[in-house]
Amino acid sequence: MAEFVDAVQAAGALVCEANGSIVASKGSLEDNTEVAKAVVALLNNAALLMSGTNAEDKLRKVTITFDDVAYGVTISDGQVFVVQNDL
Repeated sequence: MAEFVDAVQAAGALVCEANGSIVASKGSLEDNTEVAKAVVALLNNAALLMSGTNAEDKLRKVTITFDDVAYGVTISDGQVFVVQNDL
């Protein structure tokens, strides 16, 4: 997963496990366990909200936007990928 982090051209990038433990990170997200745990909690809540929907529907990507920063989040092979871009 370090390849993903190295290839990303963003303010920060992070890959973590479903429990929030960081696999790789760089930039403004370097070793940022607070963001990792917050993103995992958000994804768990989203999964609960979607539990009553069609079984074929899967959460593919989440974008979290604030006034000055945006986070793009996706899940692949049980790992969470986060990219931070300054606005």
